[in-house]
Amino acid sequence: MKKYMYFFRIDIRLDSILRISGDGDDAYNLVTNGEGEYIIPSTGIAGAVKNYVNSAYPNECARLFGDRDNDSSVIYYDVICSNVNIEARKGICIDGRYGVAENKKLFTNYYIGQGMECELKIQCNVGKEDSAIIKDIIGDVAAAIESGRIRFGAKKTNGAGIFAVKNAVYTCLDMTNDDDRRNYIDHNILSLFEQCKDKLEVNSSSMDEWNSYILEARIPNGLIVKSGDREDGASVNMSREIDNKAEYYIPASTIKGIVRSYSEKIAGYLDISHDKVTDVFGNDTSEKDEINAGSVYADDCILRKAVTTKYNRIKVDRWLGSTISGAKAVDMVVSTEGNNTVSVRVSVDGSKYRSEDKEKLWKYANAFVYLTLRDIGLGKLPIGSGDAVGYGRLEGVNLIINGRKCPIDYEHKKVDASECESELIDFLRVLEV
Repeated sequence: MKKYMYFFRIDIRLDSILRISGDGDDAYNLVTNGEGEYIIPSTGIAGAVKNYVNSAYPNECARLFGDRDNDSSVIYYDVICSNVNIEARKGICIDGRYGVAENKKLFTNYYIGQGMECELKIQCNVGKEDSAIIKDIIGDVAAAIESGRIRFGAKKTNGAGIFAVKNAVYTCLDMTNDDDRRNYIDHNILSLFEQCKDKLEVNSSSMDEWNSYILEARIPNGLIVKSGDREDGASVNMSREIDNKAEYYIPASTIKGIVRSYSEKIAGYLDISHDKVTDVFGNDTSEKDEINAGSVYADDCILRKAVTTKYNRIKVDRWLGSTISGAKAVDMVVSTEGNNTVSVRVSVDGSKYRSEDKEKLWKYANAFVYLTLRDIGLGKLPIGSGDAVGYGRLEGVNLIINGRKCPIDYEHKKVDASECESELIDFLRVLEV
């Protein structure tokens, strides 16, 4: 008998952009309910949560969250978005065969911008034997949301759908208790979530299948990242929806594109099958049955406390090699000041590599990400445009893997991985030979 009825409310705040694609009825092609409010549909919540629980709690997942032989004990509700700002991001179409921008082909995607707040509501009906474990599971779900392990909506591998957890509470009704049963009968089901007062323990998320890489770096000589139309001649992306303050940023799609492009070069040098790169980063096939989302997640890199500088350059005739009289180019670049740094974060989800035959793909994915961020920090790999004139070279400070600093001497441009006793480094030694 399922005598306990749990109501969990997790208050979350959008820390990135969010895209929930609709059917085109709305001007921005985002999902709305009958009241015209933007929502995250419960189906999307259910899929993201169950995918994680199946990874962290495989035995309990089937019994509590349902499968072909078991009914689900968990009920999800649509998430109503409040404090909504719409953000437009322009992109450049990339030729899938040659990896270069297609001439005069741009696109615009609309997103819910950073700062949106909402409540995640989950109801669980369980028996006495599962009363304790369900609190652990939902607490772990909250921690996974906080860490970026669970994301919602589309474009998740390109930095969308990341939330911060502001509060996590619950209440439990014992349906064999007269007062609790009367409380349930007398109230609207959604109002019961407002009665949540008990603090939910947000556990340290199970990260065995999730590796997080953070490159802390300075931008000493300026950075240009172009993206479609730019206001006032600016050549860098600017988001106006971050806490109502304009901030420059490197889009997650740009970062992921660099990682993938560099990985393809590594694969080419080492005669690694291109199929392995596709398995790691996904594909963009239009055939629904063949879609592979990939396992590499990049986040927007916000350039907080950045300074801007305008550079005037003369234009050179490409045919004659001489300057063009009266012609000049003006570049507006962003850089960091003093010891200020930016953080480039890329993560690898290993939940799709559980079987033995895919264990090597997990190592390839981590090796590709590690080598790319390492070389960006060493100044070998530029970000953005203008690399031919010295822009886009970062100066690494630390490369942090799952909270641990990697022994790279960025100041003297020396790499010594001997102190990192891990399978990744052992695998990299084989790759780098």
